[in-house]
Amino acid sequence: MTRMPGLRLALAAGVCLTLSGAGCRTAPSNPGSPGESLPDADPPSASAGTAAVLTGCMKDESGRPVPDVRIVLFAGFATRWRVAETRTDAQGRYEFNPMRYGSRIRNEASDRWDYYVGIQIEHATRVSADGHSWWDLTVSSSPGAVTRFDLTLIPGGTVEGVVRDADTGAPRSVDLRLYLQTPGSFLRYATTDERGAFHQSALFPGHYVADLNEPTLEYPVISEFDVRAGQTTRVNWTVALPPADLDSAGED
Repeated sequence: MTRMPGLRLALAAGVCLTLSGAGCRTAPSNPGSPGESLPDADPPSASAGTAAVLTGCMKDESGRPVPDVRIVLFAGFATRWRVAETRTDAQGRYEFNPMRYGSRIRNEASDRWDYYVGIQIEHATRVSADGHSWWDLTVSSSPGAVTRFDLTLIPGGTVEGVVRDADTGAPRSVDLRLYLQTPGSFLRYATTDERGAFHQSALFPGHYVADLNEPTLEYPVISEFDVRAGQTTRVNWTVALPPADLDSAGED
């Protein structure tokens, strides 16, 4: 299972969503909320008619296609898990055809069970211009329907560093949660290796908060850092073990 941010149903500006039509128009600020789930429902067979399709393109800030962007789909609601993935081609295009992935939600208007998916993208150097790292999308299951999801990608930045014990200087194995302070925006999970080192690229430029956590810590250690497009930020963090003579309440 994969830890993911809470469901965010309003697509940000710069994200394109169209249904059964060519071209690209801006998605409404609130495309709706998921309906009743049907986890055991089987997807409709593509042989029953023209299949539903999820497609789109990834372009840079100048409108040029961005190839080799990994598009990952997730099913589930409170807990999310990967169900499908693909990559953009030389024209920056991707396609899930037939589209039969995600959790089923009921379209009250048509009494149809559509697909509800979470979307993440991965690229070596670029991130979405809207400042988000996760999108929730309802995809029509109607035969022949085409749901389009496009993004504009801009250069991201990199952070790397080492986490050590504050007393001994030994490397520490910790979980990292790196996020912008705007709720529901960019979020990245990472871990340090056996040397206490970590490296994360393609981060949205901005001021980040870092939560450092491990089983011996009662609360995360908090730090901050800045990410700049096309640059690498280097950090060195220390983590102190709690005193051995204190109980969980912090009293002698």
